[in-house]
Amino acid sequence: MGTTEIRVHGVADRGPEAMLDRPIVSRVAGDRDAGFYRVRTGFGDPCGASGATLEGYRWSGLTGGTASRTFSLVALLPFMLANIAIWMLPPGHRTGRAGKALCRLLAATLTAMYTLAIAGVALDLVAWQCAEYPRCLEGRREISWLGGLAPGQRLALLAVLPILAVALLWWLSGRTWQLPEDAGAAAPRLGADRLDTPAFWDNRALLLRLRSLHVAIGLATLDLTLLLTLAPHDRGFPGYALLAASAGLLAAALTLLCLPQLEQHGGVLWTRRAVRLLHLGTITLTGLTLGYAAAPRAPWTAVGGLPGYDVLVAVLFAAQMGLLLALTALVLARQPVRGRSVLLGLAAPLVVSLAIGLTVCYDSGLSYGVAEYLDRGSSP
Repeated sequence: MGTTEIRVHGVADRGPEAMLDRPIVSRVAGDRDAGFYRVRTGFGDPCGASGATLEGYRWSGLTGGTASRTFSLVALLPFMLANIAIWMLPPGHRTGRAGKALCRLLAATLTAMYTLAIAGVALDLVAWQCAEYPRCLEGRREISWLGGLAPGQRLALLAVLPILAVALLWWLSGRTWQLPEDAGAAAPRLGADRLDTPAFWDNRALLLRLRSLHVAIGLATLDLTLLLTLAPHDRGFPGYALLAASAGLLAAALTLLCLPQLEQHGGVLWTRRAVRLLHLGTITLTGLTLGYAAAPRAPWTAVGGLPGYDVLVAVLFAAQMGLLLALTALVLARQPVRGRSVLLGLAAPLVVSLAIGLTVCYDSGLSYGVAEYLDRGSSP
């Protein structure tokens, strides 16, 4: 039996020729993304110094990609960490409904943080505060036109930015299915925890539903941000009705995230319909909210920070702390008596905490950077 020496390059790929130290090689298995190469017959010694047959494995297509893919990996890193938290639960917890539900709810709070950060910049800093002060608008043609609009109209126009941000999140998350490892036939089921099970890798059906729910959560968060400002000011039925509808859709999305039927391959029929209706419902409600915000009103002046925004941030922070404590308590309560677990089985809560901290860094950098640009050394 012959011996084969397999050479694998590092992150910096110089090509299979350099890897095998032969001028002419050919691919014997795989594809352009990941393949095995050998010295072409008749074009050099196929064996190395040890006498073993040389073979190289090139995986350059999996180490990098376009600038958009790199950006998507960086932007979605907190969500990636939240996703792997489920797989870091101690043995016996991995199929537990409560643990998965808590991890998915914590991932949903990341979407809410993402939306609130963009809304805080566009709606609070620019539309509400900066547009009310001539000094902030002076010499800035890109936003000076906001000074002639009413606060509600400014909020409606600049709410397009958070909507585009949610759409960007939706688009970036969809790039997962364009990767080589997602190709192939549909898996027989979802939720497998073995690396050699196709279901471990082919989770497109589940991701499609999760993506729709996260978009619904992001849009509902934006609607609440707008309506917590407009409804108390107007003190009318339309505003409070839209506010209640937004809260209801957000609660429905969070409930669907926790359902075990969401994971079943193909999805239970009613869950598929519920996710689709919820997705369309939040889009419709967001359109109604923007129309309500742009509706004519009696003259009013924007004072201080955006009303209700600080309440939403505080509620979100409290919810995250409560969910983290619940996940930690669940892991500790079901910890096996015998045997040892890495980090006492708390790897999942720690990874989710890291995801939240990373999101806070992103959000803080964006908010403080824009505030510094708008401030001009004064305190409006």
